[in-house]
Amino acid sequence: MEEIKNRNYFELDNDSLFKALFVAKKSRKTVAAVLNRITGIDEDKILKANFIIGNEFCKKQKDEKKKISDILIEVDDTTVILVEINKFYYKTLFEKNESYAFELYSRRTHIRAKKYPDVHLVNINSFTRFKVNQPVVRMMIQDKIENTDISNYHVYNFDIAKTATLDYNDGDEVLIRFAKFMKAKDLKKLKEIAKGDERFMFSFDVVDSYVGDDARIVTYDREALHAWEKEQFYNDGIEDGTRQGIEQNKKEMLLNMKKEGLTLEMISKISKLPINKVESIIKNKL
Repeated sequence: MEEIKNRNYFELDNDSLFKALFVAKKSRKTVAAVLNRITGIDEDKILKANFIIGNEFCKKQKDEKKKISDILIEVDDTTVILVEINKFYYKTLFEKNESYAFELYSRRTHIRAKKYPDVHLVNINSFTRFKVNQPVVRMMIQDKIENTDISNYHVYNFDIAKTATLDYNDGDEVLIRFAKFMKAKDLKKLKEIAKGDERFMFSFDVVDSYVGDDARIVTYDREALHAWEKEQFYNDGIEDGTRQGIEQNKKEMLLNMKKEGLTLEMISKISKLPINKVESIIKNKL
């Protein structure tokens, strides 16, 4: 585990630093541009959105630890983006993140008194997991017969490790610059990457201010330690709420979707579970 010493070294995928960067108004244009490229949601809408750090989800079990997402963005009355920064890969990582977004979808969260939000989960990964050429892997549930969307539930995985190796002419310049920005380890390199794009220069200012703040450095170090501990816990099969907690959470979400009137076929496609498994879970619970 590294520490920030005289601002010579830092990691932008550190939970605390990433959240500070993503919610700062100064870096909002960078964030809006990046999320627009990933999700297709209009930049102006993201610029005006409500950014929430650490949205807490309801616990399903008494002994379950708090389930807190990284950043929840209320784009409008019906659309939310859930952004998760993933420093390490571990066994239940994507399942955990999808359970947060899945819960937003399945429980039909009331966003400003309106139902049925359009949920977009954006995983920003510091590692390479998907063997594809494009920086963003988009997952969408589709109806087999009409080949049309059956839900407003979307999952995106953005590979910053792979994208950071690309040249600006190899793809979307904003995503490539953002990936390089995220992989920079010192202010000199960060400024070099940001130069020429006002949006990223403002984001550079946010990081510069953060690493120059002694109080925030303490938070950074604490989060770095927590990330290391969490990696060990998850790889050992221990997670926020335990592996059993994930399974229980998934079962509850399946039941909620059934109560909302979704067919077994639709639940199967969204949950990525075999239809007989879905049917068995629902029958045993109802």
